[in-house]
Amino acid sequence: MKSNDWRQTGKTRCAPAEKEGAPSVASLMPRIVKISEVPDTGLKIAAIADPAERAAIAAADGLVAIESLTADLEITKEGARIEVGGRLKARVVATCVVTLDPFETEVEGDIEADFVVAREPAPRGPRAARGARREPEPPPVILEGPEPILNGQIDLGALVEEFLVLNLDPHPRKPGASFDADAVLGAAEDAASPFAVLKKRTDE
Repeated sequence: MKSNDWRQTGKTRCAPAEKEGAPSVASLMPRIVKISEVPDTGLKIAAIADPAERAAIAAADGLVAIESLTADLEITKEGARIEVGGRLKARVVATCVVTLDPFETEVEGDIEADFVVAREPAPRGPRAARGARREPEPPPVILEGPEPILNGQIDLGALVEEFLVLNLDPHPRKPGASFDADAVLGAAEDAASPFAVLKKRTDE
Protein backbone atom coordinates (compact mmCIF):
# COMPACT_ATOMS: atom_id res chain seq x y z
CA MET A 1 0.00 0.00 0.00
CA LYS A 2 1.56 3.26 -1.10
CA SER A 3 1.48 5.99 1.51
CA ASN A 4 1.63 9.75 1.23
CA ASP A 5 1.69 12.18 4.16
CA TRP A 6 0.90 15.75 3.17
CA ARG A 7 2.71 17.04 6.20
CA GLN A 8 5.83 16.58 4.08
CA THR A 9 4.72 16.39 0.44
CA GLY A 10 1.68 18.64 0.32
CA LYS A 11 3.40 21.32 -1.75
CA THR A 12 4.08 18.91 -4.60
CA ARG A 13 0.52 17.59 -4.86
CA CYS A 14 -1.68 20.48 -3.77
CA ALA A 15 -2.45 22.35 -6.96
CA PRO A 16 -4.08 25.79 -6.62
CA ALA A 17 -7.59 25.79 -8.03
CA GLU A 18 -6.87 28.57 -10.48
CA LYS A 19 -4.32 26.52 -12.41
CA GLU A 20 -5.28 24.79 -15.62
CA GLY A 21 -6.92 21.44 -15.06
CA ALA A 22 -7.84 22.14 -11.45
CA PRO A 23 -11.41 22.26 -10.11
CA SER A 24 -13.32 25.43 -10.97
CA VAL A 25 -14.25 26.00 -7.32
CA ALA A 26 -11.33 26.25 -4.93
CA SER A 27 -11.68 24.57 -1.57
CA LEU A 28 -10.31 26.18 1.56
CA MET A 29 -8.06 23.19 2.13
CA PRO A 30 -6.92 22.02 -1.32
CA ARG A 31 -5.52 18.49 -1.41
CA ILE A 32 -5.46 17.49 -5.06
CA VAL A 33 -4.90 13.86 -6.05
CA LYS A 34 -4.54 12.81 -9.67
CA ILE A 35 -6.36 9.57 -10.31
CA SER A 36 -3.63 8.46 -12.72
CA GLU A 37 -1.17 8.50 -9.81
CA VAL A 38 -3.26 6.23 -7.59
CA PRO A 39 -1.77 2.70 -7.77
CA ASP A 40 -3.95 -0.37 -8.06
CA THR A 41 -2.95 -1.28 -4.52
CA GLY A 42 -4.42 1.96 -3.20
CA LEU A 43 -3.08 5.11 -1.59
CA LYS A 44 -3.03 6.22 2.05
CA ILE A 45 -2.98 9.92 2.83
CA ALA A 46 -2.84 12.03 5.98
CA ALA A 47 -4.45 15.42 5.29
CA ILE A 48 -3.60 18.01 7.95
CA ALA A 49 -4.95 21.55 7.79
CA ASP A 50 -2.44 24.32 8.41
CA PRO A 51 -3.23 27.41 10.54
CA ALA A 52 -4.35 29.55 7.59
CA GLU A 53 -6.64 26.80 6.30
CA ARG A 54 -8.12 26.22 9.75
CA ALA A 55 -8.85 29.93 10.15
CA ALA A 56 -10.55 30.11 6.75
CA ILE A 57 -12.67 27.00 7.37
CA ALA A 58 -13.66 28.24 10.83
CA ALA A 59 -14.84 31.56 9.41
CA ALA A 60 -16.80 29.81 6.65
CA ASP A 61 -18.48 27.38 9.07
CA GLY A 62 -19.39 29.90 11.78
CA LEU A 63 -16.85 28.63 14.30
CA VAL A 64 -14.76 30.77 16.62
CA ALA A 65 -11.65 28.78 15.73
CA ILE A 66 -10.37 25.38 14.67
CA GLU A 67 -7.46 24.28 16.84
CA SER A 68 -6.71 21.14 14.81
CA LEU A 69 -8.11 19.32 11.79
CA THR A 70 -6.72 16.05 10.45
CA ALA A 71 -8.04 13.24 8.30
CA ASP A 72 -6.52 9.81 7.66
CA LEU A 73 -7.76 8.75 4.24
CA GLU A 74 -7.40 5.75 1.96
CA ILE A 75 -8.11 5.75 -1.76
CA THR A 76 -8.93 2.45 -3.45
CA LYS A 77 -9.86 1.48 -6.98
CA GLU A 78 -12.87 -0.73 -7.61
CA GLY A 79 -13.14 -1.12 -11.36
CA ALA A 80 -14.17 2.23 -12.79
CA ARG A 81 -14.97 3.57 -9.35
CA ILE A 82 -12.72 5.33 -6.89
CA GLU A 83 -13.57 4.90 -3.22
CA VAL A 84 -12.34 7.23 -0.50
CA GLY A 85 -12.67 6.21 3.13
CA GLY A 86 -11.19 7.34 6.39
CA ARG A 87 -11.80 9.30 9.53
CA LEU A 88 -11.47 12.94 10.50
CA LYS A 89 -10.65 14.42 13.88
CA ALA A 90 -10.89 18.06 14.83
CA ARG A 91 -10.82 20.27 17.86
CA VAL A 92 -12.96 23.34 17.36
CA VAL A 93 -14.04 26.37 19.35
CA ALA A 94 -17.79 26.84 18.99
CA THR A 95 -20.27 29.32 20.46
CA CYS A 96 -22.70 27.93 23.03
CA VAL A 97 -26.31 28.50 21.95
CA VAL A 98 -27.35 28.94 25.58
CA THR A 99 -24.67 31.16 27.13
CA LEU A 100 -23.10 32.50 23.90
CA ASP A 101 -19.72 31.68 25.42
CA PRO A 102 -16.98 30.12 23.29
CA PHE A 103 -15.94 26.61 24.29
CA GLU A 104 -13.73 23.84 22.90
CA THR A 105 -15.18 20.57 21.70
CA GLU A 106 -13.96 17.48 19.87
CA VAL A 107 -15.36 16.50 16.48
CA GLU A 108 -14.88 13.05 14.95
CA GLY A 109 -16.52 11.29 12.05
CA ASP A 110 -16.09 8.74 9.29
CA ILE A 111 -15.49 9.79 5.70
CA GLU A 112 -16.97 7.70 2.90
CA ALA A 113 -17.32 8.80 -0.71
CA ASP A 114 -17.44 7.18 -4.16
CA PHE A 115 -16.26 8.76 -7.39
CA VAL A 116 -16.44 7.79 -11.04
CA VAL A 117 -14.87 9.32 -14.13
CA ALA A 118 -17.33 11.76 -15.70
CA ARG A 119 -18.60 10.66 -19.11
CA GLU A 120 -17.97 12.88 -22.08
CA PRO A 121 -21.15 14.31 -23.66
CA ALA A 122 -22.32 12.38 -26.70
CA PRO A 123 -21.49 14.09 -30.02
CA ARG A 124 -24.40 15.79 -31.71
CA GLY A 125 -25.65 14.71 -35.09
CA PRO A 126 -25.65 16.89 -38.20
CA ARG A 127 -27.36 20.22 -37.81
CA ALA A 128 -31.02 20.09 -38.79
CA ALA A 129 -32.04 21.75 -42.00
CA ARG A 130 -33.10 25.36 -41.74
CA GLY A 131 -36.79 25.66 -41.04
CA ALA A 132 -37.10 22.11 -39.75
CA ARG A 133 -38.92 21.72 -36.50
CA ARG A 134 -36.68 20.88 -33.56
CA GLU A 135 -37.98 18.59 -30.88
CA PRO A 136 -37.44 19.91 -27.35
CA GLU A 137 -34.65 18.18 -25.50
CA PRO A 138 -35.76 16.15 -22.48
CA PRO A 139 -34.65 17.44 -19.10
CA PRO A 140 -31.52 15.82 -17.70
CA VAL A 141 -32.05 12.90 -15.38
CA ILE A 142 -30.24 13.34 -12.08
CA LEU A 143 -29.43 10.05 -10.40
CA GLU A 144 -27.94 9.51 -6.98
CA GLY A 145 -24.61 7.79 -7.13
CA PRO A 146 -20.88 8.35 -7.25
CA GLU A 147 -19.56 11.88 -7.61
CA PRO A 148 -18.04 12.62 -11.02
CA ILE A 149 -14.27 12.91 -11.31
CA LEU A 150 -13.49 16.12 -13.19
CA ASN A 151 -10.19 16.75 -14.96
CA GLY A 152 -8.93 13.39 -13.74
CA GLN A 153 -8.47 14.48 -10.14
CA ILE A 154 -10.14 14.66 -6.73
CA ASP A 155 -9.85 17.39 -4.12
CA LEU A 156 -9.69 15.48 -0.86
CA GLY A 157 -9.58 18.73 1.08
CA ALA A 158 -13.05 19.64 -0.12
CA LEU A 159 -14.20 16.21 1.05
CA VAL A 160 -12.72 16.79 4.51
CA GLU A 161 -14.44 20.19 4.71
CA GLU A 162 -17.79 18.66 3.74
CA PHE A 163 -17.65 15.90 6.33
CA LEU A 164 -16.46 18.30 9.02
CA VAL A 165 -19.62 20.34 8.50
CA LEU A 166 -21.76 17.20 8.55
CA ASN A 167 -20.31 16.23 11.92
CA LEU A 168 -20.61 19.64 13.58
CA ASP A 169 -23.31 20.03 16.22
CA PRO A 170 -25.87 22.45 14.74
CA HIS A 171 -26.76 23.56 18.28
CA PRO A 172 -23.50 23.47 20.24
CA ARG A 173 -23.98 23.60 23.98
CA LYS A 174 -21.26 24.20 26.54
CA PRO A 175 -20.98 21.40 29.12
CA GLY A 176 -23.12 22.29 32.11
CA ALA A 177 -25.16 24.91 30.27
CA SER A 178 -28.90 24.31 30.53
CA PHE A 179 -31.85 25.93 28.87
CA ASP A 180 -34.84 26.32 31.22
CA ALA A 181 -37.60 25.76 28.70
CA ASP A 182 -40.28 25.53 31.40
CA ALA A 183 -39.43 28.99 32.73
CA VAL A 184 -39.52 30.52 29.27
CA LEU A 185 -42.79 28.76 28.43
CA GLY A 186 -44.32 29.82 31.74
CA ALA A 187 -43.37 33.44 31.16
CA ALA A 188 -44.90 33.32 27.69
CA GLU A 189 -48.13 31.83 29.03
CA ASP A 190 -48.34 34.44 31.79
CA ALA A 191 -47.86 37.22 29.26
CA ALA A 192 -50.73 35.87 27.16
CA SER A 193 -53.13 35.22 30.05
CA PRO A 194 -56.26 37.41 30.50
CA PHE A 195 -55.02 38.52 33.93
CA ALA A 196 -51.75 39.74 32.45
CA VAL A 197 -53.61 41.66 29.74
CA LEU A 198 -55.95 43.20 32.34
CA LYS A 199 -53.03 44.20 34.57
CA LYS A 200 -51.27 45.83 31.62
CA ARG A 201 -54.38 47.87 30.80
CA THR A 202 -54.74 48.89 34.45
CA ASP A 203 -51.12 50.00 34.61
CA GLU A 204 -51.63 52.11 31.50
